[in-house]
Amino acid sequence: MMHRIGGIPLILAILVSMVGCSPEIKPVQITGKLVVHGNPYTVGFTEQVFVVLISVSGLRAEARVGPDASFTVQGPLKGAIPAGFYRVAITTKPIPGADPTEEQAMKFDDFHPSKSPLSIEVGPTPIQTLTIDLGKKSVALQ
Repeated sequence: MMHRIGGIPLILAILVSMVGCSPEIKPVQITGKLVVHGNPYTVGFTEQVFVVLISVSGLRAEARVGPDASFTVQGPLKGAIPAGFYRVAITTKPIPGADPTEEQAMKFDDFHPSKSPLSIEVGPTPIQTLTIDLGKKSVALQ
């Protein structure tokens, strides 16, 4: 007859040591500017402009672009987002009662969430600044 002495305590010790081993998700606050060839984008009177970050897992976070072209992304982690890879998109919504032209409605078509060529990797630094240049179709994260 075989006796296993210490087998169960060993397994329990391993399981207990594994609790809490999952990586901690650290929130990252993203602020930024929307520019065209380096100059601040001017938000029109007929539209609201939004920066949208979409993670590979489908997490979506948005930021409304202000009159000075600045924005702060609102994510699910107390207003922040987890580090990771994101597609960067631009969307617009007409201001209630405004009548945007077709040209205004189409100007961000290249940056629609389904086809935007822009992407970033958000690192673990707690506060990061994103510059989106629509004219150069580029994005930089600092």
